[in-house]
Amino acid sequence: MDLYDALSNIGFDWRVALANLVNFLIIFWLLKKFVFSSIKDVLDKRKQRIQDGVENAQKAERDRVMAKEAYEKRMKEAQIEANEIVSDARSKEREIIEEARGKASTEADLILERGKEKIEEERSKLKGEVEKDAVKMVVDATEKVLRENIDEKKNDTFIRSLIKQS
Repeated sequence: MDLYDALSNIGFDWRVALANLVNFLIIFWLLKKFVFSSIKDVLDKRKQRIQDGVENAQKAERDRVMAKEAYEKRMKEAQIEANEIVSDARSKEREIIEEARGKASTEADLILERGKEKIEEERSKLKGEVEKDAVKMVVDATEKVLRENIDEKKNDTFIRSLIKQS
């Protein structure tokens, strides 16, 4: 038995196989001509979109990292600036306090000096009044003594009474 008879026994017909092959080649050619190219275009477009998406995601990640770094840098700069502002404020506070203390000390000294001057004026004024009163009392006492002729004991008693009255 030859190969042809063996194939015929199992139901293989070379004419049908040849027709199937031709049909297959025609269908394959039609698919290649009309379908495969559009499928390839769709796949190429999808591949490009995926590639663009990956690139965009990588770019977004780079941008995010750069933005984070810029944010951290700005935060550090802001912290440094805030520290400088606080330091300047503290030194100005010390200056203002020292200036206020100096002014207060100067004003206190001035007030004290004015008070001393006023006390001295009052003292001088009172001293003058006391001297005036003393002179007046002496003059009055002398007048009374001269008007009356009194002995020494009476004079002593009289002077003491005058002093008590004043």
